Formats: sequence, structure tokens, C-alpha cells
Amino acid sequence: MIIGITGFNGAGKSTIAKYLEEKGFLYLSMNTILSEECKKRGLSNDRDNLITVANELREKLGPAALVKIAKESFEPNKDIVIESLRNPEEVKELKSYDKFYLIGVNADINKRFERIKLRKRDLESMSFKKFVENERRELTNTTLNAQLLLDTYKLKDFEIVNDFDLNNLYERVELILSIITSIKDPYDRFDKSYVSVYKFDKKVILRPFKDKYYLSIAREVAKRSTCLNVRYGAIIVKDDQIISTGYVGAPRDVLSSLDKGFCLRRQLNIPSGSNYEICRSVHAEQNAIINAARAGVSLLGSKMYFFGERYNSDGSLSLVTGYPCFICKKMIINAGIKNFISITEKGEIAYYDVNEWKENWRKKDMLEDNVKYSVKY
Repeated sequence: MIIGITGFNGAGKSTIAKYLEEKGFLYLSMNTILSEECKKRGLSNDRDNLITVANELREKLGPAALVKIAKESFEPNKDIVIESLRNPEEVKELKSYDKFYLIGVNADINKRFERIKLRKRDLESMSFKKFVENERRELTNTTLNAQLLLDTYKLKDFEIVNDFDLNNLYERVELILSIITSIKDPYDRFDKSYVSVYKFDKKVILRPFKDKYYLSIAREVAKRSTCLNVRYGAIIVKDDQIISTGYVGAPRDVLSSLDKGFCLRRQLNIPSGSNYEICRSVHAEQNAIINAARAGVSLLGSKMYFFGERYNSDGSLSLVTGYPCFICKKMIINAGIKNFISITEKGEIAYYDVNEWKENWRKKDMLEDNVKYSVKY
């Protein structure tokens, strides 16, 4: 098991990591790696130097540089906790391990400020205003090789809001460990992860992240699909409200494959992923966009959530890595949707920035774009 910890300054990252170390985990800290690098360079290990050195290492060795250095210390058959992940590529590097989970830890900013002052005597004179300004500056980087804490935090599997006492914190860490050890398959991964963990006396509250909440609704929408091969559902959210839904199925008032009892594409031996125009169904993404148009609702600045499952030969279902086909991708761009969020075949949440699709197509012909992740019908 590998547990990564990300979070805000003074939230309790090292406290959790040290607790896991006491339970037998190998404890690796990004800050320790940076402190050793500062020492080699003859620099003090103050926060500004740590950030500067980290950015320089990422510039030289890539955004996941610190994790690649940390991996040199991995021990076989040893549970590992890695503290202070601050770049999304560090998380992606660790996702190659099946049993990697990311805990995000946060706390009220006033409490974090007081903790930092108690921990570092040289900050006793720092004002709260200065603390907030410094944090805001650190969180507004735009280059890939800088620390991108907000983007990293978004990739968390579990969240702890550390506003209570230490015993409460440790109880919630234990809860997360028990959840992780109970995960057996991709469906378990999605169903049991992506929650904020709370514990009050004997009451355990697992509150799903907003993205999981919307993906779970898209999962229900997918159950209305009339395709004999897949179940896909899409919902569009704007200003934190669901404004449209869609599932893969035949046009309104037309007989579907489910009604007819056979798939036209399979009958004609059309390879999956090609000749989408020869199909009774309208894709889930297209239906969500069309249904918004029928209601006269603008999609500018919205998000699309997509959940996909495939029927196996034995009739069971398995998760599909959700990504729009070439046609849907163009429609999503033109509709003004800004983000595409889906589930992967491993049960993880995947995030896509539509602006990055457009940038990629500006740099090369869109027909050269790699569409290997497109969903198959």
C-alpha cells in the first residue's frame, strides 16, 4: 500500500505521516528530499528555498522529479507513506501502483496559521494577512513544473478536514485504512473512495466529493441506455446545478436496439470505434447537449460528467475509461463546455480541460489527434 498526502500548510500532513510511520509505514517526505538538496547547495532550508529548489528539480527532471527521487528509497513488501505531494504529475507517477491512494488534508486557515506559528518560532511575528498573501502566491502558479497544490489536491481519494483534536484525526486515518483494505475491484474503488471522512463519537459520516456525487448521478442516468453493448450516461452541470442529462439510446419515438433485439452494428460487422454514423443510438454526450438545446439552456462554462459501463460476454458489467469520440469531442468544444470529468476502468476519476483539447488541435491537425481513449460502441 502506498499512501500519498497532500494538503495546505499547517493542515496536519506530517502529523498523519508520522502516525502511519508508527504503524509500520516507510515514511518519505518531499520536504526532507528538498532539505537534503538545499544542504548540498549550501542553502538554508527555509520555505522559499525549498520551493525554489523543488521548481528547479522539476524543470530539470520533469514535473514528477521529487517522486522519482523518492522511489529510489522504496522497499519491497513495505507499506509507504509519501508526504507533501504538490504537483499532479507526482500523483500520476504514483498511480502506476494499483494500491496507491491520495489523502488530502485541510483545516480552517486560522487554525493552520496558529499551528504554523507554534511550530516555527521564527514565524511568531508574521501577521495573518502576510500568511494569507504568501499562501495565495504559492497557489497561483501556472507553469507545469511549479508546485500546483490546488490541482494536486483535486486528485485526492479521501479528505480529512483537520479541525478537531488529535484523537479524532487518528480515528479518521484508521477509518480510511479500513476502507482501503476493503477495496477489491474497480467498482469498490469508485464506491468507497472520493469521500470526506468525519467521525463524531460513534457516528461515522462519509460525505462524497462533489465530483463523485455528479458521477454517481450520471451512473444512474446510464441505466436508461438502450444500447445492447454499453451503458453510458452524461450530465451537464453549470453553477453547481444539473442543467441537462443524456444517455446512449435511439432518437425519440424511434425503435431502439433493445426494442428490436439486435445491434445493427454487430449485424453488419462494423468494428467498435468506427463508422459511428451507422448506429441506431445517439451518444450520451450528444443527447445531453441536444436536451439542453431543447430546453433553451446555455452550456457556456459548464462541466460534463460521464459514466460508462460495458456488457461482457457473460452478461456482467465492467467499467469503461470514459472519453468522448471524435464527433462528441467537437460538439463539446463548440457547446462551450469547459471540463469533461469521467470514470476510468480502474474506478478512478479522470479530469480533462477542454481548452487543452483545443490547444492540441491548434498545434496539429485535429485528424492527427490521438483518440485511443475514445469510448467504444
